[in-house]
Amino acid sequence: MKKIKRLIQVIALSIIPVALLGVNLFKASGPMAKTIALGGTGTSEDPIIISTSAELEEVMSNVNSGTDYANKYLSITNDLSVSLVETTNGKTFRGHLDGGNHTITLSTSATGTYVSMFNCVGSVGSVSNIVFAGNLSGVGARSSTVCSWNYGTIKNIINNCQLTSTNATGYLGGIAASQIDSAASIQNCANNAVISGTKYVGGIVGNLRVGTISNTTNKGNVTASSTSVAGIAGLIGQANNKEFDATITNCINEGNISGAGQVAGIAGGIFPKLTCASCSNYGDITTSTNSGAGGIAGFINSNMSSTFSFTDCYSSGTVTTSAGWAGGLFGYANSASIGTINFTNVLSASKVVDNSTTGNIGGFMAGQDSTAALFNLVKCQSMASISYSGSNAFSTGIALSKTKFVADEDTNLAVNDKEHGVELSDTTIKLIRAIREFNCSYDSTMASIVSAGVDNLTPEEIDVLFLTIHYGANDYAETYYGSALYINEYLSNNVSGLNRIIPGITNNNAVLIAVIVCISAILGSLSLLLLRKRKRI
Repeated sequence: MKKIKRLIQVIALSIIPVALLGVNLFKASGPMAKTIALGGTGTSEDPIIISTSAELEEVMSNVNSGTDYANKYLSITNDLSVSLVETTNGKTFRGHLDGGNHTITLSTSATGTYVSMFNCVGSVGSVSNIVFAGNLSGVGARSSTVCSWNYGTIKNIINNCQLTSTNATGYLGGIAASQIDSAASIQNCANNAVISGTKYVGGIVGNLRVGTISNTTNKGNVTASSTSVAGIAGLIGQANNKEFDATITNCINEGNISGAGQVAGIAGGIFPKLTCASCSNYGDITTSTNSGAGGIAGFINSNMSSTFSFTDCYSSGTVTTSAGWAGGLFGYANSASIGTINFTNVLSASKVVDNSTTGNIGGFMAGQDSTAALFNLVKCQSMASISYSGSNAFSTGIALSKTKFVADEDTNLAVNDKEHGVELSDTTIKLIRAIREFNCSYDSTMASIVSAGVDNLTPEEIDVLFLTIHYGANDYAETYYGSALYINEYLSNNVSGLNRIIPGITNNNAVLIAVIVCISAILGSLSLLLLRKRKRI
């Protein structure tokens, strides 16, 4: 009997550890979270490798849980597809994510606030070299592709992912929802997708509070059911804080922009101050209210005595309003203490259409409803045409008589005022664009654009182009018509002439050099043959 009891005790002592081990194994494989082991140490020479969609979702989840990847380098090596979740406000990515120009296809079932890849990109963080695709529909406020808040550097991003939001709070952008640090920047990015929201909507960023946007392009149609919408940045600054300063340079809008006021190709509603340089709009601008619309900027409102600058800018889209207060290049300013608004070397070739009887429209700008701001115009031109209903106040230059402005002797705002301006044809618009971008490096495509433009000019268009001044890279003044004739002659001599000698060759220095080298080689070979022949003799 004692032997049997002893045997039972031995068996029990053997089973208990095994049972405990089994429980622990169950716990490890069940409720415990599993972490994907990512390759790479995170240095610039040995980055953390992200090669699967699960790995990217793991990184996004880690950031959302508080892992910021500070000073770590991460590299995407494949095209991926990820589903975005609602991020936690304030959780920040402080690493450097390089997409390797791979495509990330986005989707989501989240409808709350902050739907983006990261909630924040930190001031020391960066995201670069990614192509986004997919559809983010029904997302909440402050949603985008890269991040809800940008404090860092975002560059070389192409967005082909459609974004749609009906959230009343707004803030929707193709690249970022908001940028809010003075050192933050969005560089060399493009949006090609449809962006549709309520207010503060931009093809690149919904709200540019501060920092810079440079070398970006919007080709997608951008719409807002309410206010502050633009191809680049819907809202500049913040309505309840006037201390911010933002900069937009070398940006282009080619998409159609529409909303209920503060609508523009580049900057919609501007509340602190803005520096805008070398920006162009080729899209159509449409507003349903009288809160300002323009090819470059829609509306300025500031309680500070600020300085706003627009330099080397151009607009040629059609600006349409259902309630007046629209301009070919700038809408209007409305405040008691705005300060100075500077326009330097700026051209409006827009068509301005007012479908109401409200009036207050201008081929260059509508102006302002007070005498608070001073508009300083230097080397500005208007080639806009005006179309309106009823007995409206209009001008091919500045619309409102209340507007104060100072103009130098080169300013030409009332050019060809007969019949309220001349509507320029599409080929003429392309001709003007070609003149502004011409730098003696274009091939036969440029020649055909210039040639078609010159050949199809109407007498009225020639009058307009002959009266308006073109300023080249060296600030050399020449009329647009004279510039067109010069470029046409130059390209005919340097491109067409070369084509006649050697068919198929355009104005390409590399090809020309190759031809010269070949000819030199042939002549050199003939010389050697002659020398050898002489030696034999």
